Amino acid sequence: GGEEERVMELYDDADFYEQVLKEFLESAGAGESAGLAAAARPAKRRKVVDRRASKGRKLRYHVQEKLVNFCAPVEMEVPAWAEKVFGQLFASSA
Repeated sequence: GGEEERVMELYDDADFYEQVLKEFLESAGAGESAGLAAAARPAKRRKVVDRRASKGRKLRYHVQEKLVNFCAPVEMEVPAWAEKVFGQLFASSA
């Protein structure tokens, strides 16, 4: 139609990237020892965790120390008059 076709000028930078890549590889060849040092680094170790202990599959508890100087209560005999006294004490005076 009436529209003119635009000719897009493309910038060809393949030569530039090729040169940069060559320089990078040459410099990496000189610094290979740094790359090997990074590769020789031991892998990160995961924490030692019991993975089956989650979701309530394992009880977690702490052992408590035994009680010191604990005395069990001694049962006493209730006097006969106690029931009458407490009955009067707590009686409602309505």
